[in-house]
Amino acid sequence: MKFIFNPKQLYNYFKSTIIQLFKEHRSPHSIALGIAIGSLIAVIPIYGFQTLVAIGVSAMLAKTRINKGSILLGSQLSIPIFAPFIFALDYAVGNFILNKTWEWVLYNRTIYSEIGKIYIIMLVGSLIVAPIISVIIYIITKHLIYTLKKAM
Repeated sequence: MKFIFNPKQLYNYFKSTIIQLFKEHRSPHSIALGIAIGSLIAVIPIYGFQTLVAIGVSAMLAKTRINKGSILLGSQLSIPIFAPFIFALDYAVGNFILNKTWEWVLYNRTIYSEIGKIYIIMLVGSLIVAPIISVIIYIITKHLIYTLKKAM
């Protein structure tokens, strides 16, 4: 099977990037906080703009000790594999908060009139879900980094 890119090179690139991230003289707190901020951005329903927002947030936090690369890494939580689950959770929590019922959107000519309503529900849900996921990811990442740094 011929790939457009070499999977081994891609693996080595990510491996070296992660090792470099850990070898920077940044604390596990700094790296974990960056990933948590990135995951906060990833959960907010701004489809296709998470990476741009993460770059903007990294630029705004340029003078802080937060690891900027980890913000970008954390924002990748919204990759297509996870996005449907994240946005369904946003929608479910938004429905619960706004005391709405589940509305299944069918692809027909009225879909455009419903997008605004659904987006508001998802946005409200994400304001609850995003901080919770961020805190969980911070705790897991910080623990994982401490463990990996001990092993190095």
